[in-house]
Amino acid sequence: MRKGLLFFLIFPLLILGAYSLIRSYQPGLLDFLIGRDVTDGSVPKSTFSSYTEYVIDKDLGLYPGVKKINKGSEEFLEYVNDSTKASQIFTVYRMFLVEKVEDAQSGKVTLIDEGNRATYLFECSADRTSAHKSTNLQFISSGFDFNSTVAQGDSVFTKCKNEECAILGPDCIIIKKEL
Repeated sequence: MRKGLLFFLIFPLLILGAYSLIRSYQPGLLDFLIGRDVTDGSVPKSTFSSYTEYVIDKDLGLYPGVKKINKGSEEFLEYVNDSTKASQIFTVYRMFLVEKVEDAQSGKVTLIDEGNRATYLFECSADRTSAHKSTNLQFISSGFDFNSTVAQGDSVFTKCKNEECAILGPDCIIIKKEL
C-alpha cells in the first residue's frame, strides 16, 4: 500500500519535470509528442530572425564623408600600426584636446595642449581629413568638412602649417570622444 501511494506521489512530479524540460529546451519535440503540426507557425522566433539586425554599429551614418581610407588617414595609421614608427608619432603630429569650437565657418577652435589653452585656426584638406574611434583608433570616415564635424571633447592629431603654429593643417585627424 505504501509503495503504491509513494508511486502516485512521485510519478506526477516526474511527468511535470519532464514536461518542463522539454518545453524549455525542445518546444518542437513537445509539439510532435502532442501531435500538433509543427509547420503551423507555432515554432518560437529565433534570435537570428531575418527581422533582427545582426550588426549594430552606432557610428554607421553618423559622420559625413566616405568609409574609405584616404591619404592622410593612411599615413596616420602607418604610425599607429607600425611599432617602429609609433614612437615618432608625436614628432610628426601634434595632439590637442578640443575644448570649444569658436566658429565652425572659419575653423577657429580653442584647444588644450599639455595643459595650455589657446585658440587655433584649422585649414584642413579633405583628402587628409579622417575620423577614428577612441577605442583602438578604428577608422570611421574620411573626406568630410573638418570644421563642421569636430566637437568638444574630441582629440585631434594635426600638423602645424606655419612657424608659429597658429594655423593647423592640412592633416586633421579626429579621435572621437564617445560614440
